[in-house]
Amino acid sequence: MPIHEVVEALEQLKAHYRNFANLAEQKKQALIKNQVDRLTAIVQQESRLIKQTSVAEQEWMRAASAFLRENGAHPETAVTMTAIAEMAGEQAQKDKLLRMRDELLADIKQLQDYNETNRQLIEQSLAFVNYSLELLTDSPENEAFYRHPSQQAKTQSGIFDRKA
Repeated sequence: MPIHEVVEALEQLKAHYRNFANLAEQKKQALIKNQVDRLTAIVQQESRLIKQTSVAEQEWMRAASAFLRENGAHPETAVTMTAIAEMAGEQAQKDKLLRMRDELLADIKQLQDYNETNRQLIEQSLAFVNYSLELLTDSPENEAFYRHPSQQAKTQSGIFDRKA
């Protein structure tokens, strides 16, 4: 199997991870602007992209394994970009593969950063919703002053009755 098939499969993987990063940025904007419908659409796009990326990863593994086998690698050799680059013929091919590896790792790191930011935004949003619910269900005056337990049972606990 020629090295160009490995490179093509790797380029396809890079494109998928860049698409994930693009969707993560869109998700961040939807979270900030509280666009729930847009967020739902992005999650559906991500689901489809996950399936496509899985296929692309399997294709890369197939191409890389075949390349390693054809170049005399031991069957238990780990399929890594470094192992493939070491077996690439010309120095230009080795450099290209290592550069692509570095670009893919940078794309994955960027995606991790986006995901961490989005996780924090979701947690903040959830904390705000919980705080708002607390305001609606608990009377703030009950928290500020001590009351005898028998008096606390007589007071209403907020706008909404929790037991209803």
